[in-house]
Amino acid sequence: MESAQQVRRKNVQYNTSFLLAPGSYHLKFVVRENRTGRMGTFETDVQIPDLRKIPLRSSSVVLGSLRVPVTGKNKANNPLVETDTELVPNVTHVFTREQHLYLQFEVYDAAKGKLASKNSNTASGEASGKVRGDTVRVLTNVQFMQGEAKVYESKPIVATAVNVPQRKAVAFQLDLPLRTLKPGFYTCQLNIIDDVAGTYAFPRWAMLIKEAS
Repeated sequence: MESAQQVRRKNVQYNTSFLLAPGSYHLKFVVRENRTGRMGTFETDVQIPDLRKIPLRSSSVVLGSLRVPVTGKNKANNPLVETDTELVPNVTHVFTREQHLYLQFEVYDAAKGKLASKNSNTASGEASGKVRGDTVRVLTNVQFMQGEAKVYESKPIVATAVNVPQRKAVAFQLDLPLRTLKPGFYTCQLNIIDDVAGTYAFPRWAMLIKEAS
């Protein structure tokens, strides 16, 4: 536990932003410690999609296990900030069973349509015929798989409103405890469905869960 706290205190967190046109990019970050002259690098490939050509427009999925307090004038423009805390991205996708997996992403320009409201008194659960105004309906959940076997699937979350109007986005924040999952490698799939437009996306990523040190 003490070693984990030491690693957190020695982390370097760097935030920046810039605009890129759609396309494929290779990013390289260089860090230099001025006192000792030691240097380190991190490289990754980044694909910026052309959202005009994608049926369901969504951001990248950001994974993390730690949220930290944040202050500042520009926190409202930071998609990783929620209720005065900021998600620290986990770029290695390595987690322990004692941690929570936090996922954040946004869906842009979700379709709007007339959706019938549900009457809580109807035993069948069918629509009562009352119609609400134009609204969105975006559903999402997460699956954990090992090989062809589905190990875990979270309950669906349904969003019916644009909650980030400055970006015309429906933002999702998911909190998944990992204690019920055994140590090992997993393929995770995020299911995103725009119920009004009939469009969907299924981004995937690899993830390692291990026992706490």
